[in-house]
Formats: sequence, structure tokens, C-alpha cells
Amino acid sequence: MLYAICAAPLHHQRTRTKNPTERIQAAVHLCDQLDEALPHLHKRRMDKFEEQIAHLIRAVDDLSDIVARQDSEISVLSRRVEMLMRREGEREAESASAVTIGNERPPHY
Repeated sequence: MLYAICAAPLHHQRTRTKNPTERIQAAVHLCDQLDEALPHLHKRRMDKFEEQIAHLIRAVDDLSDIVARQDSEISVLSRRVEMLMRREGEREAESASAVTIGNERPPHY
């Protein structure tokens, strides 16, 4: 099948001066050259893919670390908000039981 693909460009050149034998020899020569070049091309592509995969793995690891750190920060902040909500609830309960007499200023003035 590779030889059929290799021979396709020869049909587009419209080289009518060569006889069929010369055209077949040229196609075989072209395919031999491609067969020699393909392993090098595949190696370069594989190297490029391996490099891209290495970068993606590092990015995923970095993002995983960031997510883990943010998770612990969110846990700490959630506990703080819960504590503050509890304190504010206690303050509201205390202030509801306290009665302001006359023209007394509230304690925050």
C-alpha cells in the first residue's frame, strides 16, 4: 500500500516522456527513500509527543498540588466562618436579652 501512495505523485507530474518501466523504477526509488526517511520522521514525532506528554504530566501535578492546597485553605476558612457565625449568634442572643433603658447609648458608641 505504501508503494501505491508513493507512486501517486508521479501521476500528477504528467511525465509522458518516461516509459512505464522508468516510471515504475522512479516510484520504487521514491518509496525506498521514503522507507529510509520514515523511521527518522516517526522518531521525531514520538520525541515531540513524549515531550508534550511530559509537560502535560507536570502541569497536572502542579494543578493537583494547587487544588490540594486550596482544599485545605477552604477547610480552614469554613471552620472560621462557622466559628464567627456561632459567635455572632451568641452576641445576638445576649443583646436580645439585654434591655436598653432610656437614652443609654449602645456600647459601640
